[in-house]
Amino acid sequence: MSTRRLIGILTGRTALVVLLIFWLFPVYWLILTAFKLKVDIQSSDPVWIVTPVLDNFIWLQQNFTFDPLKHSLIVVFLSVAIATLLGAPMAYALARFPFKQRDDVEFWVISTRMLPPEALIIPYYVIMIHIHLINTVTGLTIIYSAINLPVIVWILLAFYRMMPASTEEAARIDGCSLWSAYFRIVIPMSASSIVAAALIIWIMTWNEFFFSFVLTSSNTTLPVEVASFLANGFNPQYGPMAAAGLILTIPPLLIAFFGRQYLIRGIQGLAGGEAR
Repeated sequence: MSTRRLIGILTGRTALVVLLIFWLFPVYWLILTAFKLKVDIQSSDPVWIVTPVLDNFIWLQQNFTFDPLKHSLIVVFLSVAIATLLGAPMAYALARFPFKQRDDVEFWVISTRMLPPEALIIPYYVIMIHIHLINTVTGLTIIYSAINLPVIVWILLAFYRMMPASTEEAARIDGCSLWSAYFRIVIPMSASSIVAAALIIWIMTWNEFFFSFVLTSSNTTLPVEVASFLANGFNPQYGPMAAAGLILTIPPLLIAFFGRQYLIRGIQGLAGGEAR
């Protein structure tokens, strides 16, 4: 191996290690804080190594209600299910049936996700007030479904365009109707892609904070409840907040670990690349 190539490899690996340290340090500090004593957390000098204690988790057990967790689970599962059920046929229609200004419709679909949340929150807030769904799980589910729908359409649009249309045409020749061919042929062929898209929007919805923070007051989701530990008078609960944050990260980590192949497929579809 030439010296120039060796220097290039060492430089690249060193840069990768440095980036990983910067990326993993907040995770390390979150875990460390979750198992620290309060005196170590509030120490003026950083405490880097501690003997793990469960005081923060005990505090959560005694003071934390599981309603925000229940709200998060309900909102996430319902909004992901609704967005998937509506987004899959919508993406298929855009991919298979040409019509005038189809490109404009596709751009409009994804452009709804280009707006910053701050630009949408006032219209959403006014609408929720007028239909009496402010501070409700139902209202939040509707908002999240609307937010997730463009993402799942954009992901599945790339997959449907890569699928050969000949199989659907053969099914139509054999007597299948349009919907029958879709459910019998298209859905089984694109099942893994639909799962990939659903996992991506599941993680996005689980971690969403802003809309839940503004649109709910008592029926909050878990991310908002975790952030509320900072507003505990003049005594912010950093330790319990870190413990709750650690619990909050477990579901996305499990999904990322066990569904990593689906997530890679979904990211490739979102980028318009070929899924493998």
